[in-house]
Amino acid sequence: MTEDRIPDYRIRYNKNRKKDGNPITVWNVHKNTEEYTDHFSVNDCDITVRFGNAILQEKACGATSILEVYQRRKDTVRPDNTLNDSIEYKTIQTKSPHPYCGCSGCGYKFKRGDIKHIWRLRLVNNLHYHSGGFWTTNCIDCFRTNLDGIINDITQLRQQLGSD
Repeated sequence: MTEDRIPDYRIRYNKNRKKDGNPITVWNVHKNTEEYTDHFSVNDCDITVRFGNAILQEKACGATSILEVYQRRKDTVRPDNTLNDSIEYKTIQTKSPHPYCGCSGCGYKFKRGDIKHIWRLRLVNNLHYHSGGFWTTNCIDCFRTNLDGIINDITQLRQQLGSD
């Protein structure tokens, strides 16, 4: 779910702050700031619960379970969303290079920070698992080339079938 991302927030209950009325500690990981509150909300996020934390400041207050909040990035499409009924698409920023993780079109090996375009075709009416397609990873140039090729081939095929 988090793909080795650093959480945006780590939230813990601090029983020592209960008497102040703000027993919830919200640590903004990226800004390295803490806020004490009686409520916290964030929209469009993924949450993971961690037990047995190893961070000293969390251990010191007796917290045993930590909520890790991952805000969804605006520049990505979630895997369960589709561009339309026929194509599923998402982008992922490469966290660390992997010898087997490259563009399936040109073989480019993704480096840390590169954007991978991951997509698959889906059949609109299909009862079987995968609905006719498997995930493909491309660099932006190969992704565009593949889309152009698919659009041209489908257009030609549709013309050959006629308007029946």
